[in-house]
Amino acid sequence: MNISDITWSYSLQKVLKNSTTGLITEIVYTFTGTHGDYTSSVRHNKIHLSSTDPSSADFIAIASVTEANVISWIDTAISEVVTFDIELARVTDIIPGLEDSKQPKNQDLTNFLHSSPKQQMQQNIKLTIEKQMADAAAKNVIVEHTF
Repeated sequence: MNISDITWSYSLQKVLKNSTTGLITEIVYTFTGTHGDYTSSVRHNKIHLSSTDPSSADFIAIASVTEANVISWIDTAISEVVTFDIELARVTDIIPGLEDSKQPKNQDLTNFLHSSPKQQMQQNIKLTIEKQMADAAAKNVIVEHTF
């Protein structure tokens, strides 16, 4: 199964706004992946929105904000890949017992790219769905026990 085989969706849990300015400041949401009969979610994600200039051309007044707008803001925010100079984070010490070719200081980090929060959640959900599918195929379904 590939990431592209999964249907992705967002659901909003809370959209919080500043009572003085009326600007949305925080969003709590769930990110869900579905593949056939299998579903997995990462719940209670939170993003903070920075203030926007009400005179900006892309500003949306609170009365006109739709759920689709908010989901678009979430998707944009979590799709961002943080870039940094990996060489600044390189471990230069020698790790005892690790062969020389595997020492961090000897690794080629050319074109290193950190994954986005969205990619990380997608990978987590994909692995969970694959586990659910394997358990179902083995008739080893894990169910919640209630009292």
